[in-house]
Amino acid sequence: MRDFKETVKAALRGLNAANAEYAIIGGLAAILYGRPRTTTDVDIIINFDKTDPEKTGDSLREEGFDASLADIQEALTERSHFTVFDTKSPYRLDVQGVYNPLDEASFKGRRKGVLFGEQAWVESPEDLIIAKLVYGSLQDLEDALAILIRQKPRLDFNYLKGQAAKNKVSSKLRKLMESVEEPHPK
Repeated sequence: MRDFKETVKAALRGLNAANAEYAIIGGLAAILYGRPRTTTDVDIIINFDKTDPEKTGDSLREEGFDASLADIQEALTERSHFTVFDTKSPYRLDVQGVYNPLDEASFKGRRKGVLFGEQAWVESPEDLIIAKLVYGSLQDLEDALAILIRQKPRLDFNYLKGQAAKNKVSSKLRKLMESVEEPHPK
């Protein structure tokens, strides 16, 4: 049985072998930019306009995932997500296409890096903060705060504020930023 790290590495090898245009988003990206926390899945967006679903499914199957071409095609038709189970662990991949302006921004702003020793495309911290504020669960807000605290010196605040306005979460971003501001001595 492989651990979470090995599952992520296998997924990245499969995506990269298929030349998939993807971005790691969600909890794993939040761990990378923010703080350690648990997650049992890898959230991924894939640009299926430039990625072959069949080749992607084949590459993931070669890495030990139960990737059904029928599930992929159904999700693309319905503009929903599909789940790919790791046959060698209890972990899974939650995958979706690029369906809306939030997804498009996350995909466009993705950054190339290394994750657990494998080449990876990861959503930018700015786009991840915005997505977390849009989704708005308690876990999402905690993730956004951790990312803001840890990445603050490197964030593009003009972009962040512009995306917050586009996604109607400016007040949430303002509150988040106020919560991490240094108190000024009187």
